[in-house]
Amino acid sequence: MSQCGFRFLLLSMRLLTGIISIILVLFGHASFAADGLRLQEFLKSVQAQNLDLKMEQAKLNAAEAGSSAVNIPPPMVSFSKLTEKEGSAAQGFEISQTVPFPGKIVKNKSSRNLEAQAQKANVSARQNDILSEAKQAFYEYWAAFEKIRILRQKKDILSKHLQLARAGIRSDSTMKLHYIKTESDLDLLDNDLEVANQVLEEGRLKISLLMNLPSATKIPDPEEPTLSPLPTDTDFKSDPPQLQASQLELQSFIARESAAKQSWFPDFTFTYKEMGATQMMPQYSEIMVGMTLPFLFPWDSSSEEKKSSSERLESELRLKKAQLEINLSKTTSWTRARSLKNQLTTIEEKLIPKAHRRMQIVQNIVPRDMESLQDHRETMEALSDLELKALDLRLAYEKSISELERWKSTGDSNE
Repeated sequence: MSQCGFRFLLLSMRLLTGIISIILVLFGHASFAADGLRLQEFLKSVQAQNLDLKMEQAKLNAAEAGSSAVNIPPPMVSFSKLTEKEGSAAQGFEISQTVPFPGKIVKNKSSRNLEAQAQKANVSARQNDILSEAKQAFYEYWAAFEKIRILRQKKDILSKHLQLARAGIRSDSTMKLHYIKTESDLDLLDNDLEVANQVLEEGRLKISLLMNLPSATKIPDPEEPTLSPLPTDTDFKSDPPQLQASQLELQSFIARESAAKQSWFPDFTFTYKEMGATQMMPQYSEIMVGMTLPFLFPWDSSSEEKKSSSERLESELRLKKAQLEINLSKTTSWTRARSLKNQLTTIEEKLIPKAHRRMQIVQNIVPRDMESLQDHRETMEALSDLELKALDLRLAYEKSISELERWKSTGDSNE
């Protein structure tokens, strides 16, 4: 094949590859946008694609790599050449190895292993935080979508009410005032819809960010998720990863403190030297053993020991603070969620069904005076107002549940 033909073939293959890539991307976005956005699928995407979680995993990989090493300095090799005045020469070499006191090696390795385990717990804790944030973002996105639907429903109700009120405004000045007031309220709903649309757009952008997608990505409309169950004590059987990380961090500082107390012990240096023979000196080999004397400079070891003790004490206090804050947060979120669920149940099971029945009665009555016209509006608006109230309660409830799920351990059930 000629060089020109080869270049043409290469160019054609690159062009075909580019076209296939574009088709796959477009197809992927089309299939993504064709279905509604479901909570569990969204959380799985966040877990797989979120950049914060990937960064935490990279930190864990680095910590695990550091914990596998043994903190012993590498050996040193040197070569020498000896030349005498008479002209004879000899060559030799020297090998030396410094070995820390055995207890220092063990404690240092133990400390780094505990740091790696603490980082692993931090990854789980960060995953809980990200998924909690993602779940709240999904419910905010869904609530904004639902609020727009309810506001449009309310706008339609007011528009139909105006048609009924228009017939009586010529003969009754009071009804005319009612008509103007209803018109103003209808105009205010346009502002409410504008705010809700902006909240929806901000929610869409946050969803894109959590899934590590371009801001221009078309996010599907959210599907209404099932009501999250209220957790029980059995849902928090073990310590959350945030607390596990603090406990492992404390153990790491205890190991460091133990290593610092051994800084008084000497390190050893082993040296082997071999030199060739000259006219004036025979060939020889030499073995030397040396050790450091840290007790001759006690301020260094004492300072390191005091520093490690302070760090260990600080870690103990952080653990106690974390225990108090987590218990307080769990209790607060649980009691708030229980109260919100009771309020939501009252509205959904008692008030909204009654509002439906009132609407059915009012729809069969033609308002003939100001009082009946006002009753008509209040009754028709009541359902939308209750739905908006229920939506706010549902959003607050799901946020409280998401806060609780931050404190679940990896062994506990998690949606």
